[in-house]
Amino acid sequence: MTDLALPLGVAGGVPYVAVVLLTLWSPNDQDVLLASIGTIGLTLVGWALSPDPVAGTPEWAVASNRALAVFAIAVTGGGCYRWKRSRAEVAAVREALFESERLRHEAESIARLGKMSALIAHEVKNPLAGMRAALQVLGRGMPEASSERRIMGEICDRVDALHTTLENMLVYGRPDAARPERLAIRGLVNDAIARLREDPAHDEVAVEVHHAVDMTVVADPQRCAAALFNLLLNAAQAMPDGGHVRIQTTVRNGWCELTIDDDGPGMDAALLETIFDPFV
Repeated sequence: MTDLALPLGVAGGVPYVAVVLLTLWSPNDQDVLLASIGTIGLTLVGWALSPDPVAGTPEWAVASNRALAVFAIAVTGGGCYRWKRSRAEVAAVREALFESERLRHEAESIARLGKMSALIAHEVKNPLAGMRAALQVLGRGMPEASSERRIMGEICDRVDALHTTLENMLVYGRPDAARPERLAIRGLVNDAIARLREDPAHDEVAVEVHHAVDMTVVADPQRCAAALFNLLLNAAQAMPDGGHVRIQTTVRNGWCELTIDDDGPGMDAALLETIFDPFV
């Protein structure tokens, strides 16, 4: 009573085999559905081109047999599709768990590194301050124009740079909570420029400021001041022979946008990928 002959005369078990083989071969679960639809279509064409059923077979038996055949192909395709989707979902969940575990270990490592950095920075700061005070005392006892006093001043500058690095390590290891308050952008910019002007090495750097309007924002004053000054300092250091730094403030979608542009060479692509890493 089987009547599943295809145009080439292939017997009825082949449609199921084709769907299953495609399921195992194709990485795309959508191909399984397409294969099922295509197999049903070929089966219908095969019935149209096949010889008449065996003589004496009731019409109801032929019709029910063919309906069951189409149903079996559809069930096979649907089951294979669901099996592939389940495998894909399990693989996605497993990958998400691995990624979550990796991030957890990474966060724990960063936390331990931060505590260690804070401990080292705290232990080094006090001796470093004592060394700087001793250097200042020794420098005062030397003639004003002597090379020894100049060298003492350079050593103090290096000590100050090291102290700044230690302060950054402390902030990274034990970050304080933000303390937002109302902050005038114009005053923030003017203070940063005034700090830059304290260093004679940047006398050749001209700073231009363009404020769209007087703006007041809610932010942490110390963090904003540090970020703005560091950007100005980086811009000035990128132009050792002098140049222009342009600061512009605008309002965009209810937010204050502050842009700093300079005449320096800019950053290469490799550095741009790491500018938000600590201590870069």
